[in-house]
Amino acid sequence: MAETVPCSFRTLHRHSIFQPTASSESEWELVSPPNPSGAEDDLVPAKKGRVVTREKEVILATGKEVRLASLSGEGFEMRNGNVGKYSTLSSAALTFDILSVALNPTGRLLAVVGRSQIVVLVLPRSGSATRGQVACRSITIDAPQYAASSASAIAKVRWHPLGQNGESLWILSSDGQLREYDIQSPHDPIQTFSFLPPSPASSSRFSAADPLSRIATSFTFGPPTGSSGSGSGSGPGWGELIIYGLLANGDVYTLCPVLPFRCEVSLKWIQRLRAYVQETGSEEERYWLDMLSRQVHIESSGAASSPGSPSVRVSILGRSTRKEQAEKKEEEEVNGDQLVQLHPPHLTKSGGPAPGLHMELERQGPAVFDPAGPEGDEEDVASDLMVVAVGAGGDGKEKEGVRVIGVCWCAARVDVGVEVGKVQGRWAGSSRSKPQAISKIPIVESIQLDLPIHLAPDNAPLFTSDPLHPDTFYVQHIAGVDAISVQDLVTTLLAEKGEISGCSVAQLVSSSGNKSQQIEGLATCYNFSLGYGVLALSSSNRLAGIELDYRSSDGGDAAIPSKSDPKSAESSAGSGHAADTASLLLSHPIDIDHLLRSTLPSPSLLTARSALDKLSTARIPLETVSHEHLRSLVSLIAALQIRIEAVRSASAAVERHLDLQVSEFQRQVQLLQTTGKLLADVKGHQAIERADGMMRTQEKLVGRMDGVLGGLMGLYRPPVAEVEKRWFEELEAVKGRVQGGKGFGLNRGGGMQAQVDDLEDQLEEIKPSIEAANAELQSQPARTKRTGAKQIRPIESALYQKMDEIGRLMRKMEGLKVEVEEALEGGSS
Repeated sequence: MAETVPCSFRTLHRHSIFQPTASSESEWELVSPPNPSGAEDDLVPAKKGRVVTREKEVILATGKEVRLASLSGEGFEMRNGNVGKYSTLSSAALTFDILSVALNPTGRLLAVVGRSQIVVLVLPRSGSATRGQVACRSITIDAPQYAASSASAIAKVRWHPLGQNGESLWILSSDGQLREYDIQSPHDPIQTFSFLPPSPASSSRFSAADPLSRIATSFTFGPPTGSSGSGSGSGPGWGELIIYGLLANGDVYTLCPVLPFRCEVSLKWIQRLRAYVQETGSEEERYWLDMLSRQVHIESSGAASSPGSPSVRVSILGRSTRKEQAEKKEEEEVNGDQLVQLHPPHLTKSGGPAPGLHMELERQGPAVFDPAGPEGDEEDVASDLMVVAVGAGGDGKEKEGVRVIGVCWCAARVDVGVEVGKVQGRWAGSSRSKPQAISKIPIVESIQLDLPIHLAPDNAPLFTSDPLHPDTFYVQHIAGVDAISVQDLVTTLLAEKGEISGCSVAQLVSSSGNKSQQIEGLATCYNFSLGYGVLALSSSNRLAGIELDYRSSDGGDAAIPSKSDPKSAESSAGSGHAADTASLLLSHPIDIDHLLRSTLPSPSLLTARSALDKLSTARIPLETVSHEHLRSLVSLIAALQIRIEAVRSASAAVERHLDLQVSEFQRQVQLLQTTGKLLADVKGHQAIERADGMMRTQEKLVGRMDGVLGGLMGLYRPPVAEVEKRWFEELEAVKGRVQGGKGFGLNRGGGMQAQVDDLEDQLEEIKPSIEAANAELQSQPARTKRTGAKQIRPIESALYQKMDEIGRLMRKMEGLKVEVEEALEGGSS
């Protein structure tokens, strides 16, 4: 039994389809084809997208060949060292190096695009491809126009979503010409439009016009309306009939309405478009829709039992006649999901010009982003354009959504803006055809992706939409893949409260960006075999498969990718702005009991024993196999498949939880290493020496500051006012009066201090005589004493008066002395 490898995002890179192409030395090719138009196309790098998915198959373009491999089954069989098998789609028309591939909506046609050549391959049925060469029918598109020597390169190729059987191919050239080709008549364009104005006739070789304004780089169709049945849309409007064109300088132009040559839509789509036009449209728009509705009426009449059925006419044209009002009941029974085929009113069914007067569509714009890019980015090239509608519908009513316009630049900058006004139909010479002012698209956020600056000249980023969520898209550039979600932004815009939230950005794939590791392809995947994720392809055909988490029903952030296989060569999944693994472990714990119960057989499911018991011939030897046996086997196989799927789902849940645990363990180990390093640095000798040095330096600084402060205080000489001068003079006069000195008047000779000294001397002279008199009085008899007392009383009174006078003078002298000393101290300070 051959060994098999499980089919998953982790093992897909081992598939043999991703082996590099064996180059042949005998092959010769024109590396740089002549460019008669000059070197303008060299300003824009070539965009590459070499991988797409189709249901359970992956399609890869490498070199000059296209490979196809099936992803169905339990795994990839290993044989002779090769993992899995693939088919090579051979065609004699594939003579050029393939840059990108584009799959049509039905999955049967593949547009293979080179620099200036394009071929459409008719793919084999899904699941029918085998190993080896598979011859495919090829359709060369307009060989004279798209040849190896063509002057203009192919800028973008897309299939129109409304084209009948997915056969409407639209090609934009770098010269601004947008052409529609029908696969049934691929040699000539059915419709041609231009996003560039006619070049002014000038004989001068020099021009002041920006060369980037003459190069078209991308285009896209408008997002589907809420009535298109997609479940999400931009509300009522022209929807897919709008074409947005992007020039290399970032200008955005629009064309509306543009209908593919063979268009297939439902009656309900036409009805709601008519209701929108009748409410807000102009006379020209109503006239254009009336001509379109006549085609619907003819188609519906052909399918009805009687031609010109009034009921169909009412539901489509919205007329109001007495007969039609009487048949209102029949009108309500018309099937709105019925598909009808349409063609542009100015063309016939065969593609020729329709009779009558038809105005040409007017190119609307330009619309520029406001504010403009950073200074110094004038030479940056706008590479791709995306328009998504988010926030409409969801409750059965028509809601106005928000149209978000994204432009990615070669310098890995993504400008995210909001379309303010709706695009309306406009024709040259109509009432709305007036000189237009340059409209502005307000930029909500400008995101700079991780790209080395030296890789910008070779970078040509591309947008890829998410298969499940219209608010999420991916940006492919040569150094990686990033996911951007605008859900939070739109939610805050619709709430009209508080600040506007930014976009959620997550880096899914990171690459060094050298020649062998540049990202050259990105495909989204959503099928039963692999699940939900993205595939990133490098220039050396190495693959990185990133499995994405399904978003919960209550909304939330964009899907967070799981860790990609470490063996996915140079491309590796990064965490980017993903949620922290610890929070995921806490908020989403694994329930082992629930997983075990999910793998147990349900009572309602059939088991092998119950299947045998149901057979009436269970205990009889089996001789022939009847239909009853086959039905029992079918039921048993179905029950086994259900259990196998339950086991597989449980295994995937355990594996995802294990990945989260490993990521959390790695994060904790890294955190511990960082903490240990910081602690070692703090405890090191260098840190201690540095702290000591800082202390010594601080002490020196404090000493210097004290010296400077003392010097400043010594140098400080405040100015003396006139009042203070007079006050000092009065103090000097008082000092002279107290201390005496030379001068005139009281200041001449001794002062008050000298007088006090004289009085003290006189007192000392009188004291001995007084004491002698007292002693004599005490020695005399009492009578004599009484007589003596009367004699000395006048003397005592005179002495007391002298003593009181001397005391007052002493107290006055002490007070004056204190005041003089305080005044002198204050003057000296």
